[in-house]
Amino acid sequence: DYPWHENNLRNYLSINPHQYQTVNWLGKTLQPFSQGSGSFGLPGDYTPTSRFIRAAFLKNFIEKPKDEIQTINAAANILKSVSIPKGIVLTQENKSDYTCYSSYMSAQTQSYYFATYENQRIRKVSLTEKLLSHSDYLSFPVKNDEDILNLN
Repeated sequence: DYPWHENNLRNYLSINPHQYQTVNWLGKTLQPFSQGSGSFGLPGDYTPTSRFIRAAFLKNFIEKPKDEIQTINAAANILKSVSIPKGIVLTQENKSDYTCYSSYMSAQTQSYYFATYENQRIRKVSLTEKLLSHSDYLSFPVKNDEDILNLN
């Protein structure tokens, strides 16, 4: 449950976005291998626990967005880090357990954003006055073929 995950974050207090400093051990100068050394120990598997830790780390340290589009972009990048690709996690029935879509909502603009596994373009539906006036359900066709923009 959520309180357990929140409590488990205490196991990762040393993880941060800063790089390790050069240290001296036994008369040798040791330098970190590369960028990202402060996040050493961040779990990389696909268990819910590890995915929660990665999402919390990114949410805590990501550059703060300035507007709604930057916020959606930040949320999409955070969720990409915990999304499960097809074939990586198999159920007992040997079927893929994967992230079929990601979604983000803005309470301020009453907008719903989403991307599917098959088409990663972020799409948006806004709750407009026209939509509010409908008494029946509305559906919005979703094209799930990846629509790659060819630049040449």
